[in-house]
Amino acid sequence: MTWAALRYRPAQALLLAVLTALVVGCAAFAPLYERALAQSLLRDGLSRMPPAATAIELTTSREPGAWVRAERAGAIFP
Repeated sequence: MTWAALRYRPAQALLLAVLTALVVGCAAFAPLYERALAQSLLRDGLSRMPPAATAIELTTSREPGAWVRAERAGAIFP
């Protein structure tokens, strides 16, 4: 189909433009929608868990070499 043929078929040209806009819109906004949906599901799942299930626990022993320093813990868990 050439560009000159589109002048004689305005309905087909309009339909082609609409379909092109839909495909481009889906390609542009699908990743954004997928990311928002994933974040929403994660936030909802975490809100349903008890606080003990989402907490970070650090345990140490009484040995001098096994102490966890605050700087190291802060570097591991910002």
